[in-house]
Amino acid sequence: MMINVILAIYYTVMVMIITSIGLFIKDRLVRGVGLLLMIPMLFNLFRILAGIPDSMLRVLVFITVGLLLTGMSFLYQKISRQLSKS
Repeated sequence: MMINVILAIYYTVMVMIITSIGLFIKDRLVRGVGLLLMIPMLFNLFRILAGIPDSMLRVLVFITVGLLLTGMSFLYQKISRQLSKS
């Protein structure tokens, strides 16, 4: 169980890095691939997190993942607007 959690977090972080690289090098294809790869990684992460038996820990983890996704969405929108202006 623990190795699945570590791998899911690792792959999710790698996909976030790929998306960030696509944003900073202003390559739409890399950015799109990163976002498309993020979908199955997040489903996998949520599937694993839903199996956590302690409900309080599960709630805290879901809140943390939600805040991280909200923060990433905010940064993506901010950087995307700057890229469209230039």
